[in-house]
Amino acid sequence: GSGYGKAPGIPEFSNMTIDPWIGGHNMLNAHAAAVDLYRREFQKTQGGQIGITNNCDWREPKTDDPEDIAAAERAVLFQLGWFSEPIFGKEGDYPEPMRKLYGDRLPKFTTEQKRLLKGSADFYGLNHYGTGWAAYDPAEPGADTAYAKVTEEGFPNAMSVWLYGSGWGFRKLLNWVAR
Repeated sequence: GSGYGKAPGIPEFSNMTIDPWIGGHNMLNAHAAAVDLYRREFQKTQGGQIGITNNCDWREPKTDDPEDIAAAERAVLFQLGWFSEPIFGKEGDYPEPMRKLYGDRLPKFTTEQKRLLKGSADFYGLNHYGTGWAAYDPAEPGADTAYAKVTEEGFPNAMSVWLYGSGWGFRKLLNWVAR
């Protein structure tokens, strides 16, 4: 997806039901190919490392309802797991819940692509900009198909309208990544 629907984009690549997943898929394959080339051709003499930095905002369940809890988990998994699981997971593939909900919209990796992706980062970086409440919304899947309506009421707002702070949300995200 050209700009994920938020930035100026190219109309031919702005189908938000499929283009973001194709773009993300291509980015992951390009990352894996670059890492493979570096490790084969240059790492021995240069001694460098390659990492990847992903972005995720914490999604806290709005209530203790199991559907809100599941929606919040999906929202984090479908944002952070989308780019992290193929590299740091056991299978070199997207998270299974993404495969299940996205179906054919989520491109498939070949066996060779999975081999190159798995372990294709020496370290992990994480950007985090805010926290929001996630409530299950069966009527609206959202752009990420998490079925999570996100709101930020009660969180301090920064000068940028999209930034909402919560130190405990960042801590919860770090704990999520660690598990």
